[in-house]
Amino acid sequence: MGKKLAPDAVRQTIVLAAAVSLFLFPSSYMQLIVIGVSGIVGYLVYREEEAGITNITAFFVSRKTGILSLILFFTLLLGLPFLCTFVSSPLLVLFYFGREMNHVRFSV
Repeated sequence: MGKKLAPDAVRQTIVLAAAVSLFLFPSSYMQLIVIGVSGIVGYLVYREEEAGITNITAFFVSRKTGILSLILFFTLLLGLPFLCTFVSSPLLVLFYFGREMNHVRFSV
């Protein structure tokens, strides 16, 4: 999979830089920053190249469905952390904190 997703030195460097930065700064916000910076760097480096797409699968989505999906995505992305601070739900805490569950105590 690594040879297909990162076949050249530039992409391997982007992957390595992303992995090191996420290892040094393990935060959910850092993940968003790494995705954004990697996308910008990839765009700047590869904007002159044409994509080597060999087969195209058509998947049509209406404009209304696309806008609704984006609104739902960003609402959940930005709203769940705030909701977790106000609502005492074990399922929501599991979803938001993930591996940091050693400080959370559940009472039944």
